[in-house]
Amino acid sequence: MTLAAALCCAMISTLFTACGSDEEKKTDDNTPVACGMSYMISIGRDLFDHANFTVEYYDANGKLQSEKMANELWEKEITTKLPGIVGVQVKMQMKDGVSTADIDLFSIDYLFRYEAYILTADGKKTTCNLNAARPAIQIKGSDVPNWVEEHSVLKAASFCYTFDANGKYSNTGF
Repeated sequence: MTLAAALCCAMISTLFTACGSDEEKKTDDNTPVACGMSYMISIGRDLFDHANFTVEYYDANGKLQSEKMANELWEKEITTKLPGIVGVQVKMQMKDGVSTADIDLFSIDYLFRYEAYILTADGKKTTCNLNAARPAIQIKGSDVPNWVEEHSVLKAASFCYTFDANGKYSNTGF
């Protein structure tokens, strides 16, 4: 009986070891297959009430698209196959028929956040660059039209990355 029990234990041990070795043979596929960007911008109420905003971005096919901001918050996430390009640019201009001349202190503030990343064949996401900021200033109302004209492209909130077939990227600017 003792010999039978020992043989049974040996067979079970071999079975578990064999099953475990199949699991260990699986490897992660870290081959980069896609790139992407998630982006969010929120415009402060004073600025949004007095200026129009347009967001230009590269879609999943690498084509430049344009959307007018309908409200203070704009969000988008784009993923595209490698090689690829991801990027966002925010433009503004004063709204027709509005005046800021009678405003003592005008708040210019916005918040943006973006993440540029690589996706691997096994679905893992690797962040390449992450940035967020909340610029905020107050200026005289009479200076707002000049400020908007000088900053017609919000360069602090505009980003573009080009990825090669291996997932290497460079900040190419928009």
